Amino acid sequence: GVSLHARPRDVGSLPGVASRRVFVQDGAQQWGVGQLSPVGAGEAVLDLCAAPGGKSRALLLHQPAARLVAVERSRRKAAALRESLAGEGRAAVVCGDATRPEEWAAACGEG
Repeated sequence: GVSLHARPRDVGSLPGVASRRVFVQDGAQQWGVGQLSPVGAGEAVLDLCAAPGGKSRALLLHQPAARLVAVERSRRKAAALRESLAGEGRAAVVCGDATRPEEWAAACGEG
């Protein structure tokens, strides 16, 4: 990744953002993901309240052996997240409530 330190600006105006070739993340997203211990092959990492997908993308980048289960309550946001992660074979997007594991546990290989 690239870290930029500049005055605040409309990130939507940056080249590649509107076409979804470039994704902008804040430092907090990157920091949190960097705190995780490495995940073994086939193990799942759960991203609750996953939209718009910054943490999900960072998790996929920093945990190359893991499967990602991204849970988002909003159908609209889950659909956008699914489109954003399309082609990433290690990611499953589930539309569900993070407080109700029965809605997403199967995607993690549980229940």
